[in-house]
Amino acid sequence: MIGKQFLQNMCELSLAYARGQSFENTGDFQESGWGKDAVKRRIACLFLAVVLAAALLGGCTDTGEPAVTQMGEGTYKIAIITGTTSQGEEEYRAAEGMKQMYGDRIVTSVYPDNAAQETEVTMQRVQELIADPDVKVLIFCQAVVGAKAAVEKARETRDDILYLCGIPGEDPEQIASAADVVLAMDVIGVGNVLIQQVKAMGAKTFVHVSFPRHMAADMGIRRHDLLKENAEREGLVFVDVEVPDPMGEGGPAATQKAVREMMPLWVEEYGKDTAFFATNCSIQEPLILGAVETGAIVPLQCCPSPLHGFPGALGIEIPQKQQGNMEYVIQEIRQKLAEKGADGSRFATWPVPMGMGFIQAGVEYGIRYMEGETEGKNDEAVLQQCLDRGFGAGSTLSHYPAADGSELPNFYLVMCDFITFEEE
Repeated sequence: MIGKQFLQNMCELSLAYARGQSFENTGDFQESGWGKDAVKRRIACLFLAVVLAAALLGGCTDTGEPAVTQMGEGTYKIAIITGTTSQGEEEYRAAEGMKQMYGDRIVTSVYPDNAAQETEVTMQRVQELIADPDVKVLIFCQAVVGAKAAVEKARETRDDILYLCGIPGEDPEQIASAADVVLAMDVIGVGNVLIQQVKAMGAKTFVHVSFPRHMAADMGIRRHDLLKENAEREGLVFVDVEVPDPMGEGGPAATQKAVREMMPLWVEEYGKDTAFFATNCSIQEPLILGAVETGAIVPLQCCPSPLHGFPGALGIEIPQKQQGNMEYVIQEIRQKLAEKGADGSRFATWPVPMGMGFIQAGVEYGIRYMEGETEGKNDEAVLQQCLDRGFGAGSTLSHYPAADGSELPNFYLVMCDFITFEEE
């Protein structure tokens, strides 16, 4: 009965959403200047949340066990704070899906779009969530600038809460000192595995596409240095190229224009067996399109997901009944690449969006913590099980290596298996 009611609720929500009704206090998105493509992306993210949440509720693991731990008796609640749909679409929809699954046992809020300049607002939103004494778990994803201060303020009165932060935007050691568990994409680890991936894809040259602002971030620097070190060890030529900052003059459009213009020139200079990796989301679509046109290689996006860059670059229209069906999306990417004469084995990504996986795994971990199934607030073994169910088998955990050579015991880096798009 729970599963049936959940799906009925989600169908009603999806239909209302498709008609343009808003589920935020900021007003109807169709009246806020969003174009057709943005509306499609929002619907896609909503349906993805529906499908993944339904799988968690009713599906099973390979061993036949339930795909998610059900909430037991009691009144405890799990709070989730995410970005709005304009800044954190996938996380917002994942939280929405969790609320539809568990009803009033999940409470949600959003931090402001300009979070870095409105940290007081973020702090107030967290205070509003924890004012409910039944809230025993708080999931903060993405843990933007201001998350550390908000969690520390919350601990002053609610140290009993389990605080989980996903996709942190602040210094790793600082956010780890505030939260009980921190989850992040293994940005540094990509520096160790990506070169092996591109070599298997036939690359002879590796081009790192970025700009100074991104190259000032600690994890980005360390990933870059590992990529360069491993490329040279494996006999690949490593090249740095700089493009306009999408937050600079001209915005993302100027960055995308530069990439579109430069891709054929880069491939002419370095050859078709060149793998391109870019550190910014706005670069992915023109990079993929350029690789399709020139025969180059794109081994991974900055935020790996089949939905990131591929649909826009390939002109994929996903029917509503298939929205959120990742196998369908992957097959469509394979088909479109083949239709355009591109070799699908020269394009790769990870199978599930990171933010959605973190929220789903975080909710399950929170339930298992409240049901007494963890060894304290930071239980790596249980966390790994929850991540495997959120992302599928193949995810791995490691600890963030601090600057002094030690590891942060509660800051986890998540790595997933690659998928490629050659025709089966």
